[in-house]
Formats: sequence, C-alpha cells, structure tokens
Amino acid sequence: RNLYYQVTGRAFNSVPKPNMERRVFSDFSDFDFDSSELSSVGAKLKSLTLSDSRLDSIIDQNSGTFYTEWTMNFKNSAIFQQEAKTEIKLPVNSTVSRITLWINGEEKEGVFAGKDEVKAAYDKIVAKARDPLLVSYDGNDKVFVQCFPVPPNGGQMKIKIGITSQLTFENEKLAYLSLPKIFDNNFTIPKELKHAFWLDSKEPLDLESNTNLKLTEEKNIYTIRGDIYNKDLLENQPVLKIVRNIQIKNSWLED
Repeated sequence: RNLYYQVTGRAFNSVPKPNMERRVFSDFSDFDFDSSELSSVGAKLKSLTLSDSRLDSIIDQNSGTFYTEWTMNFKNSAIFQQEAKTEIKLPVNSTVSRITLWINGEEKEGVFAGKDEVKAAYDKIVAKARDPLLVSYDGNDKVFVQCFPVPPNGGQMKIKIGITSQLTFENEKLAYLSLPKIFDNNFTIPKELKHAFWLDSKEPLDLESNTNLKLTEEKNIYTIRGDIYNKDLLENQPVLKIVRNIQIKNSWLED
C-alpha cells in the first residue's frame, strides 16, 4: 500500500480493487473481502454501499452552537455479512455527543466509555455475531466509525451520530455553519447520492451561501431544507452564512 502511493500518488483504496486472474479463484470473481485490521478503514467493498444519508440540525446562532444528527443507512449486496467502516471529519471544535443503532427496527442508544474498554466490547460483540456500533476519536476533529454486521443479500444497517459543534465566526455579527464529511470509507458512495438536509432555528437565517436549499418560516421557526451532494460536503465549504444578534452578550445551557 505504501509503495502504491509512492508510485501513483493515490491511496490504494481510492480506486476499485483489481480483479483476481488466478484460475483457482475463477469461481469467486465477485468475492468481496476486507483483509484490513479492525482499526483501519481498509479497501473499498463494492458490495457495500451508503444507500441513504440525512443530516438534521438545530442551531442557536446567538450562543454560537449547533447540533447535528447524521443518519446513515448501509446496504450489503454480498452473500455474507460485512462491516462498514469510515473516518468522519467533524466541524472545527466539535464533539460526538450521541450515537444510536437500529436493531430489529428499534433505535438503541449508545453509551460512553474509555477507548480501550469500548474497543474490547466491540470486538467481543462482533465475535458473537451481534449488532454493535463503535465511534472512537481518531485525532483532532475526526472520529472512526465501525458497525457490524450489515446483513447479506441486500440487508441494511442504520446508524445515527449526534454531533455538537461550534459556529465559525467571521466577526461579531457573521458566522458560518459547516457540516461533517466522510473523510475515508470502505463502502461505495454512489455519485448520485444526495444528503438530505434539514435545519431549524428560532432566529432568522441567511441563505446566501447555498441557493440549492429552501428557507421557510412557520410559527416563528425558521427551517432550511434541501439536498446536498456528497462532493459539496467534501469541498469542506460552509453550508450557510449565519447572522446573529450582536446585542446578545450572554447565553446559558443546561448542564
């Protein structure tokens, strides 16, 4: 993998896996296998795809904070179980404050613990073929996500990651909202995939920075909704320009 990068200038998993040409594997040409370690993203699995994605946010621009829940659905077309793995780049000064996993159609809450403890628990549950989800910090403003098993033969696995973030301020009045993005992954993201986006605020919002989204107001709640292409998230550009009330100097949050 290091040699491939030195020769081509690209990561090994940025291109499709080469076909096996040895005759002994001729009956397994569609076999999709991840030989990487548990703690790395590994090679792309063409049978594993991100089939659906939704970002729901609530913003309090006067306190300079917003909360986003990212719901992702993975689909597995292989004849055996697969593990979905991804690195997610968070907005600056963010923290993961909630994770949930759907098991038999029911949403289950995750718990927090030390990194070694949760990794050991994840490995133990995987060995028992039960459904775990693991989110661990992987450097500044980046997390590593693992979930298993994505069921075979078109089966799906649904997860949600809650992220508490800080707005980026240009000055006392103007701030920008950026969303998390997929930094690296072992699943396929279809080119036509759009992330459904929904944002609520009790204060007026400015939509200048993205004309693909629509702004509505009802009962003093301002809502922005629309679709965002994955390539737009990857460009790491602010999604919205936010105008705040400069007369408000203090804010409080329940501990």
